[in-house]
Amino acid sequence: MYPDDDLSTNDCQNRSMERIMFTLADSILASIRAQQEQVPRPILRRTYVRREHDVAYQRLFEDYFAEEP
Repeated sequence: MYPDDDLSTNDCQNRSMERIMFTLADSILASIRAQQEQVPRPILRRTYVRREHDVAYQRLFEDYFAEEP
């Protein structure tokens, strides 16, 4: 056995392990993306509350200057 033979074998094994790891990582990411696409995001909308500031100001003014507090 020559030392160069071990290196080439180790290199091939390392490359094949890298391919397996990248393939596995790609499949995991693909499954995560598929699950995320299935779950719809909620549509968030702001609710508008009518405050009627003019009416509130008029009521405050009338209460402040009323004959009987």
